[in-house]
Amino acid sequence: GKAKGVLVDILSEFLEVFVHLVLYTREIYPKETFTRKTKYNTTVQVSRHSGVCEYVSALVRDVKDILSADLLEKVVVCIHDENEKVLEKFVLEFSDLKQCLVAPKPNKQGNSKPRLD
Repeated sequence: GKAKGVLVDILSEFLEVFVHLVLYTREIYPKETFTRKTKYNTTVQVSRHSGVCEYVSALVRDVKDILSADLLEKVVVCIHDENEKVLEKFVLEFSDLKQCLVAPKPNKQGNSKPRLD
C-alpha cells in the first residue's frame, strides 16, 4: 500500500546517501569530486561525477525493486583492493517490511501505541 511505498522510498533515499557517504569517507574518489547537500536536516557529501552518480542511482533502483517485493535481506557495500581482496564491508540489514507496517493495537483507553513485539 501507500505506507509501504513511502517506507521503500525513504529506505532507498537512505541507501543512496549511505553509499555516497562510504565513497566519501573512505576516499574511494577524491574528496574534491564531492559536493555538500542537505538530507535529513544534516549536511552530506554526494559525488558530482556523473558516472559515479549513475552507478549509485542504478544500484538504488535495483535495490528498490527488490525491497518493494519484500525480498531484500541486506545490502553489503565492499571496499576491495586492486586484487579484489575485500578490505572493508558495510552491511545494511533490512527486516521484513511487513513488520514495520504493522498497525498499532489500540489500548483499553482506545489510544494506539506502537507495538514493541
